[in-house]
Amino acid sequence: MRSSTLFVFIVSIIGIASPLSAQATGQLQVGARVRLVPVEGRSRTGVLATLSSDSISLVDGRGSGAAPSVALNRLSKVQISAGKRRLRGAMIGGALGFVVGAVAGGIAGGAIYHDAQKKCDDPLCEIFTTPRIGTAAGAYGGGALGLVTGAIVGSLVKNERWVDAEGFGSRK
Repeated sequence: MRSSTLFVFIVSIIGIASPLSAQATGQLQVGARVRLVPVEGRSRTGVLATLSSDSISLVDGRGSGAAPSVALNRLSKVQISAGKRRLRGAMIGGALGFVVGAVAGGIAGGAIYHDAQKKCDDPLCEIFTTPRIGTAAGAYGGGALGLVTGAIVGSLVKNERWVDAEGFGSRK
């Protein structure tokens, strides 16, 4: 039990410390992944193709070429991608998966071993099929399976961080 508590503590510390890592500068450069947030309508995401004093244009991620230019006075924000955080998603998913897997495995293991103990006549068999051992075995097995599954799912979840571009504050 102490090792699982230590694991959850370490994952929590790393999850808190990761936002303190290197920050994006917020300066626009051609080729940067950006998100245009208009005053009205849906935001657009793509790679910055051109930037002038009054307009901006993107190349969308589908490779269909440059999109039409957008007037800067129609945008409330221009944001720059600070990168995707797959490691953080994997750690959060792994921690959640571990907890859910350990609880579910402990409940299932206790129930299965309780039934097995009723069918056992040998004294040695009764020692190794106690519900406590079943609960512990189920919790460890379920926790390990949940950890791996949660880490895989967490790393696949889209988790992109955006930073406001300098000189493009909120306009309304």
